[in-house]
Amino acid sequence: MQGLAMLLFLIPWALLSYRSHRTFIFPLMNGNYRAEYGALTTHSDFETRLKFFWLNICYCQPIRTIPFFLLAGALIPARKTGRALPALLLATLIGFIAVVYSLPLSDEKNIARYYMGFAVAAVVAVSLASFAALPRRRSLPLRGQHLLALVFVVAAIVDHVQEQRDALYRDYLHFEAVISKAGAKPSSLVPTDEAYRALQASVPAGARMLVMVDEPIWFDFRRNPIDIVDLPGSVSPAPGMPLDDDEKLVTYLHNLGYRYVAFVRADNSKSLYRRPHWKNLLTGSEEIWRKSAPFYLHMFERWDGLASSRAHLFDNGTMVALDLDVRSKKP
Repeated sequence: MQGLAMLLFLIPWALLSYRSHRTFIFPLMNGNYRAEYGALTTHSDFETRLKFFWLNICYCQPIRTIPFFLLAGALIPARKTGRALPALLLATLIGFIAVVYSLPLSDEKNIARYYMGFAVAAVVAVSLASFAALPRRRSLPLRGQHLLALVFVVAAIVDHVQEQRDALYRDYLHFEAVISKAGAKPSSLVPTDEAYRALQASVPAGARMLVMVDEPIWFDFRRNPIDIVDLPGSVSPAPGMPLDDDEKLVTYLHNLGYRYVAFVRADNSKSLYRRPHWKNLLTGSEEIWRKSAPFYLHMFERWDGLASSRAHLFDNGTMVALDLDVRSKKP
């Protein structure tokens, strides 16, 4: 029954993942991910891999004492949770190994973003199972394994709060300020200017758009189907977005149904798409960014080239919207 329940919950997610990304389970299947992006796989020797695993094990974010929670979970008899807790702990372990092994050129801070969700879920499950083992009547004894698991959980909570007390204090002050601000002004999702709305208004309603801008959240996704270029060169349907030739890119986008594109000029971006930033990373110390930088710079070149050859529907000096079907009348 547990296996059937797992399939019922996971199959819809897997089908949606395949529909959008052509993979049932990433990173075991690449799907639309371009394996050449950033060369995020590498042939490391066993010692290097082992050191990288140890570095990530010691990082332990966002909960500093995750290993103690997992140890506590291992002490709880499987029958007490219908074997659900051991299954979750095993899945957490396998997920952690898969994430760390798949991103050997990344760093512990970035990798933590990917395992954080299921690691925190495991911590919550272990805590609930440990406290649920407490006897409901004082006359009933607490058995050895349960008592030891509860000791580990309590110690892990106390140690985490002790180590993170300064950061937690700052976080709660920030949350208090944000909540107070939200109460005074219920909607903070008001753009500081109308540039994004004006850009989108230049494109016919209902037409598909491919965009690479700093803050796509300001677009009305009900008005147009909008796909976002987040990390250029990393993910795109087969045979992969060509970044070495303007016309090849136009043909590729046409084949996918895109006529309208919008982008932020690389010399005016205020965040991820700043050309000087990626030029500097070409000679930086971290290998992952040295190998990723060329994809960004090639994408910037393609946008510059298309801005010279295609008609501008919108151009405020910072962002541009183009009609790929209409050639520019400028010489």
